[in-house]
Amino acid sequence: MRPKSVVFDAWAILAWLSGEPGGEYVQRFFEETKKGKMRIFMSFINMGEVFYILAKRAGFKEALEVKGLLLKSPVKFILPSERQIWKAAEIKARYPVSYADAFAIALSLIKEAPLVTGDPEIKRLENKESLSLIWIRK
Repeated sequence: MRPKSVVFDAWAILAWLSGEPGGEYVQRFFEETKKGKMRIFMSFINMGEVFYILAKRAGFKEALEVKGLLLKSPVKFILPSERQIWKAAEIKARYPVSYADAFAIALSLIKEAPLVTGDPEIKRLENKESLSLIWIRK
């Protein structure tokens, strides 16, 4: 069964941008969203993570171009609410994940939507806290 909504983490977007295995799944989710068949959510925290990683790897010009592209994409970017901040803090306190990853996990739990990722750090949390993953790493 296809989910009605998904949450992207930075790993998913970076795989898509660099043409890595798993990136084709992200492209399919974009296409499904453009057809109105699903919704994609992403925390602005994770968008910031994509930006700083690209800025370090390819420079600020490239990072700014990708930022513009993503902000025009069908992804619904979410500013963290107080609820999401506290949920992310709880996850970070309980599990060995980065704080940015904790925001992706928190948003996935709040939206009750699977988290699209290939991040092995997150994979260890699958089925904990009711976390559902769509694993795109091959």
